[in-house]
Amino acid sequence: MSSVLAWSKSVKLPPGKLSRLDEMERSDRRTFQTLANQIGPVFKGTIDGRFAICVVGNKIARRLLSNHSAALKPVTIDVSRLFPGEFMRGMQGEFHKSQRVALIKGLGTVNMDVLKPSMHQIIREHLEAYCKSKSNPARRYDDFYRWSDTLSVITSSMLIQLVLGAKPGSKLLHDLMRLYRELGPNGVAWNVGDKQVDAYQRISDCLTQSPTIEDAKGLITILSNQGQVDANMLGNLIYMVETGRYDMRGLFRWISKYAADNPIWMTRIRTSEPDQRAVVAKAFVQEVLRLDQSERLMREVLDDIVFEGFLFPKGTLLRVCMWEAHKDEQAFEKPFAFRPERFLSEQTFGEGFSPFGLDQHLCPFAVFSINLASIFLMELASGFEISATGGEPSVRGPYHWEPAPDFSARLTQIKNT
Repeated sequence: MSSVLAWSKSVKLPPGKLSRLDEMERSDRRTFQTLANQIGPVFKGTIDGRFAICVVGNKIARRLLSNHSAALKPVTIDVSRLFPGEFMRGMQGEFHKSQRVALIKGLGTVNMDVLKPSMHQIIREHLEAYCKSKSNPARRYDDFYRWSDTLSVITSSMLIQLVLGAKPGSKLLHDLMRLYRELGPNGVAWNVGDKQVDAYQRISDCLTQSPTIEDAKGLITILSNQGQVDANMLGNLIYMVETGRYDMRGLFRWISKYAADNPIWMTRIRTSEPDQRAVVAKAFVQEVLRLDQSERLMREVLDDIVFEGFLFPKGTLLRVCMWEAHKDEQAFEKPFAFRPERFLSEQTFGEGFSPFGLDQHLCPFAVFSINLASIFLMELASGFEISATGGEPSVRGPYHWEPAPDFSARLTQIKNT
């Protein structure tokens, strides 16, 4: 059918065989980059059993997303069982614009200077607890689970405080941490089931009925004071924490691996002057994002479009390959080398570096994500020596590429810090 459509429009489908690209990538992470080098930056295949077209390169991808935004819908979680409207990642049109403007306006008034001390405290306390905990030899991969669980608690606590306003040590934070573990005990649930519906409702009730939420300093209170928290916005805030805490946990795992592999940079962060410490930490975090974690954008083609002389038929699954774009030798010298110094003089996102999106769906939490990751890294560097075992080679997890399952971190607390 796709070939018939292409013929009828006097254009052709992109080159490439209908190979199972997702399976090929699992065995060779450079699959999409190799295909782009062989047959061009636009090519076809199948992903998850669906006809798919892949685009490699930031410039060409920006042009596609800009010129055909109305015909490209983000592929994201269906939250219709949880709250009215859509998850912001999947919204389109004027409603998306208005919700996004409200969210960005609210984020602009969040005072991170007020939140930072408690963020540092959260991280320090849980890293110290990790140092004191003991692994269970009878539990396979116990060190992996201990470190992953520690990072999950840290990221969940930070985001619940930032977005939902729960203060450290409060009953509200304790209740929300428990409920979020029920909402997604093993990662973000892509298919929302009865357990997610029940946990979500209890999180919603916890927030709307809490007598202490009015005194909170989080984003939800700011938006509420601006009259922006309806059922849809509340649902989005709740689920932004849900997806964000797992994405950030994955990022923190990568950060800890690069930290263990590059002790000279940890020493540099630890010994930098206070006004430069955050600069170096942010450069480190951005280089980790360039090398890992930032991987792809997925879109569904809603109507037939023609781009670069190729037909993108309605119903096509579009993959914008970001990991591969961040390995462009024209943008990054020795692109597979870990070089945080790339970002020491440039602390903003540029044409070649877009870890949080390329179009109007650019993550509004982008700057906050880097700031939170930098706080984690500074606390790790200032208070602990880190080493690691395992982690090679990286593997394709449920949502992102990850260090191998045998990866575990070993921390030694630095005295007199």
